[in-house]
Amino acid sequence: MHCRPAAGYKKKYYPFIAADMQQWMEDNKVLYTRIPPHNPACEAVFKEGIPSITAPKSGGEYFISSKEATPLQLRCEVSNDVGKVFWYINNQFYKSATPGTAVFFTPPEGPVKISCTDDKGRNRDIWITVKKVAL
Repeated sequence: MHCRPAAGYKKKYYPFIAADMQQWMEDNKVLYTRIPPHNPACEAVFKEGIPSITAPKSGGEYFISSKEATPLQLRCEVSNDVGKVFWYINNQFYKSATPGTAVFFTPPEGPVKISCTDDKGRNRDIWITVKKVAL
């Protein structure tokens, strides 16, 4: 209902599919009805359906080779009305991607803040610890 035009819109109901179920359906190539994109000119910020970062794990401790750093995967689950997510590492923009797309990054050593923001302005932050070791 936010930012709807005065005329020329259609009212249609869509099934609610939880973010983790959507991810499973995407991974297994199961078709489902996605909610169409929201009005791009709308500046409303939504509060429900905050992204859930599923990889890496919040509070996790990751050991990476000091000789050959192995990238970590960034993965999140979002509502089915989301068309794009934005990744931030230590408050610096890293990359944008469509939901379900594998994104990898090589983390710096020490505490790392990872943020995922969807195209509706909803955000989730997690912290991990990275230690470089000789393997």
